[in-house]
Amino acid sequence: MKALKKGIVIFISIVLLASAGLWLTGNSHLFRGLAYTYFQGDTGPTIDDGLRFDRDTAFIGSTEPWLVSATYNTFEPEPELLDRIMEYDPVAILIIDRDSIVYEKYWDGYSTESLTNSFSMSKTVVGMLVGAAIQDGSIRSVDQKVGDFFPEFSEGINSKLTIKHLLQMSSGIDFGESYSGAFGYVAKAYYGYDIKSLTLKYRVSSEPGTEFLYQGGNTQLLSLIIEQTTGKPLSEYFSEKIWAEIGAEQDAWWTVDEEGVTRASCCIYSNARDFARLGKLYMNKGSWNGQQLIPESYVEESLRPVGNIDLQGDLVDYYGYQWWLGEHEDSPFIAMRGIHGQYIIAFPERDLILVRLGNRRSDEELNHFPIDMYDLLDLACRYDR
Repeated sequence: MKALKKGIVIFISIVLLASAGLWLTGNSHLFRGLAYTYFQGDTGPTIDDGLRFDRDTAFIGSTEPWLVSATYNTFEPEPELLDRIMEYDPVAILIIDRDSIVYEKYWDGYSTESLTNSFSMSKTVVGMLVGAAIQDGSIRSVDQKVGDFFPEFSEGINSKLTIKHLLQMSSGIDFGESYSGAFGYVAKAYYGYDIKSLTLKYRVSSEPGTEFLYQGGNTQLLSLIIEQTTGKPLSEYFSEKIWAEIGAEQDAWWTVDEEGVTRASCCIYSNARDFARLGKLYMNKGSWNGQQLIPESYVEESLRPVGNIDLQGDLVDYYGYQWWLGEHEDSPFIAMRGIHGQYIIAFPERDLILVRLGNRRSDEELNHFPIDMYDLLDLACRYDR
C-alpha cells in the first residue's frame, strides 16, 4: 500500500511539474489541444470544433435563396468517379450552374443547414476584406507598409514588409505551417489564448517578395491590420461588408480567442449553399446585385499569379491574393481550400461553382493541388448542361 501511495505521489508530482513547465514555456495551448482532440476521440481539429471555442457571429442581411434547377439531382456522376470522391469522407457536395442548384448531396447526417469549419478557406475571405478595407479607405493600398500599423515592423528588413507580401504569402517571415507540430505556430494559433501577441512575436527573416511560402501567420497578420484600421472585430466587418450583402441564408460563426481576436487563418463555420456565394462574388468581379462590395480592380489583382518561386524552385502561377488558381480541361478555375478537403471551386467562364465539405483530403499533391481535388474538378467538368 505504501508503494502504491508513493507511486501516486510521484505521478501527481510529475504531472504538476510538466504542467508548470508548459505554462512557463508558453505552451499552455497543449492543455486545450489535448482536451479538444484526444480526450474527445479525435486526433486533430475537426469540422465540428465550433462549439468548443468562443465565437463571434457574422449576421445575415436580406436572404436570397438559390434557384433550384428543373434538372436538380438528375445528373449522375460516373460510379468510379463517385467512388474515388467518397474515399475522402465528404459531408456535402454542391454544384451551382448559372445561379441554380443542379446537384446536391449530403452524408453522415449533415444537411443544407449544417455549419462546418472552413479551415483555410477563411484565408481567402481575409483577402477579400483587405479589398473592402481599401475601398472604404481604412487601408491606402496593398503597397502600404505593415510598419504603418505595427511598430514591430518599422525597422531594418522588417520595414520592407507590405500588405501585398502578406497577401501573396511572400512575407519572408518563418511562421511555419505544420499541422503535426504540437509546439508550432499553427497549433498555438488554433488552441492558444492570445493570437495577437503570438503573431507579433515573429519577424521578417528573408527578403520580402522573393519566395512563396504558404503560412497562416501571414493571413493572421492581415486580419490584425484590418481589425486595427477599421476598429471592428473581423466577423463584424465581414458581416457588414460581405455576409449581410450576398444573400446568405444563415448566420456564420468565426471563432475567437479569449481576447476576442479572430482565428483568421481558419474557422469560419457555414453551410455549402452559403459558402458558394463567396465563389459567385468573385466570379462577379466583387459585385453583388449591382453593388460593388470589393473593388473590381482589386479582384483582378487578386487573381493574378504571384509570379515568384516556391521552395521547390517552381514558378508560382497557382496562387494570387489568398486564392488558388488553375486550369482543368481547358477551363480556368479559382479556388478556396481547407485542410480537410474544404473547397469552393469557381469556373468563371462556365458560370459554375462546386463546393465540397468533408472530413479529410489526400496528403498527396499533383501540380500543387491535392489529388482528391482533381476528382472534384472532373465532377464539375463532367456536368452536362
